[in-house]
Amino acid sequence: MQGSSIIIEFGRDASPDYTFAVLQARELDGYSARFVAGLPRHTVQTRVTDAQQSGLRALLQSVRSLPGAQVTLDGRVMASNQPAAVASPPQPAPVPHAPTATSLHPVPTPTPTAAQPESVSTPTPPAAPPNRASAGLASPLDEVEYAVFDTETTGIDAKYHRVVEVAVLVLNARGEIIDEYCTLVNPNRHMDRANVEIHKVIPAMASTAPPFELVADDLLVRLAGRVWVGHNVSFDVRMLQAEFSRLGLELPPVSSICTYAHCEKAGLEKGKLTQVCQQMGLVLEASHTALCDARATAKLFQHMLTHLRKNGARTLADLGCQTPLAPAERWPQIAYEETSWTREQAVESLKERVVEAAEEITREALHGATVCLTGDFVYRSRAEAERLLLDLGVRLTGSVSRRTTYVFAADLDTGSTKARKARELGVTLLPERSLWLALGV
Repeated sequence: MQGSSIIIEFGRDASPDYTFAVLQARELDGYSARFVAGLPRHTVQTRVTDAQQSGLRALLQSVRSLPGAQVTLDGRVMASNQPAAVASPPQPAPVPHAPTATSLHPVPTPTPTAAQPESVSTPTPPAAPPNRASAGLASPLDEVEYAVFDTETTGIDAKYHRVVEVAVLVLNARGEIIDEYCTLVNPNRHMDRANVEIHKVIPAMASTAPPFELVADDLLVRLAGRVWVGHNVSFDVRMLQAEFSRLGLELPPVSSICTYAHCEKAGLEKGKLTQVCQQMGLVLEASHTALCDARATAKLFQHMLTHLRKNGARTLADLGCQTPLAPAERWPQIAYEETSWTREQAVESLKERVVEAAEEITREALHGATVCLTGDFVYRSRAEAERLLLDLGVRLTGSVSRRTTYVFAADLDTGSTKARKARELGVTLLPERSLWLALGV
């Protein structure tokens, strides 16, 4: 089938959604996104078949919000956020080009009045805090360290959903950042489209990341013996407790401080992290990324800590803690080896990965086949696919076995049970678009 040529251009100062839009483009056609160097804008040129053009809507919506971005389909501008005076550059032969890390993941703007030092990334984790927990909630603030953290997840139910990204910043007793850690995590399960739209970690990125068991030691060495701090911290605590529990690691009671619940003590109105940061003059340029949100929460906590100390806070109880601090010795002890995988590394890995064109099958090949569908279909509904397949005499199954002929997935990198089973058994796993092409719709 004759395809249509699509060109996506991005300004160099594009927001983190730039990464998401590029990867959406990759998923439309199954080929590697190619960047053109030496142009005023990054340009990605791919091809999308006529049957796939309905899947462009999400991409166009993303591009419209990006500074300097434009999408051209067969020479016709489909979406643009460029100044009228800026013309599209000529199309030279594409060559590989990797955007800088800052263009992919800018850090939040620091508060103009903050006296705290910049965040520090260290090759080795900080030493375990001294055992000062004997005083319980009366522990002096001068003897307490903090772990400010944030998670991005596949959903909100810790029993079923998993962590896909986590960041931890370690603060000393003065509130100074002495260590910073962030990694993507492979959830090994299906990722709902609604949550992907929030945190922008698509299955293809998560599939390249280490599973939680490989980063558990990196987290424990930073969390153990410290007070956990987060915005709506109870949610993040539940998610991490569930992840450790799956590994058979039971944590002691967690001493935590919620910046959402206690921000009014620092003279700030209670609200979402972005709203509270605005009151402090902070702008979250990459909200719903774990590192950005953890850094912003650290700035908020530093402000709270300074304010409360000035007003007489001397102990953990004065900060709003309700659970005594458990010393590091009471936490699970496992061997430590540094492991992390950032968003930038995931994107670079995907650009380097050779993505073959989707295998095309014919309508005739579906006759008499046993087919399984998985994921949230994009181009058309799964209900329509099931109806058309039944009309062809295809046997539909809700599980995968050696008798299954094809598994069609909304995303080939999905961690769904069906997709994992297909890979284990060697059953042909194909993208959704291959099904619609075979059906001729």
